[in-house]
Amino acid sequence: MVQAHTVDLAALTPRERGRLGLISVASDETWAAYQDANRTAQSVGAYFRVPQPVTLVDSASAVGVRRGEPHAEVIWLSAVGFNAAHTEALVAAVLYCGPLCGYGELLVLARTGNAWYVQATLASVEF
Repeated sequence: MVQAHTVDLAALTPRERGRLGLISVASDETWAAYQDANRTAQSVGAYFRVPQPVTLVDSASAVGVRRGEPHAEVIWLSAVGFNAAHTEALVAAVLYCGPLCGYGELLVLARTGNAWYVQATLASVEF
């Protein structure tokens, strides 16, 4: 039997992040902004544009989709935490593609000019 444990990465203190090996490529300022941005659920609404049909659901509904539609794909995105200069960001993304199928990452993004790139992957999981 596999037992799952979850860690609220947004709630970790700098010391806890260090003990988990998540020493920050991301600044404390960016971590704090990530924590603040993820205290409540947010909708991506009109800002989310993709070429194929998409149904936006809240977290509770996503759990129902996973149970009722074993082949449904669910993408979960955290809110983004930015530093004050908007040159660094922290975001989590998870793809659920069925029973025992999925992948997630906690990413530090950095901006150069108008382009963003992945500076570091702080955590990743496959299931």
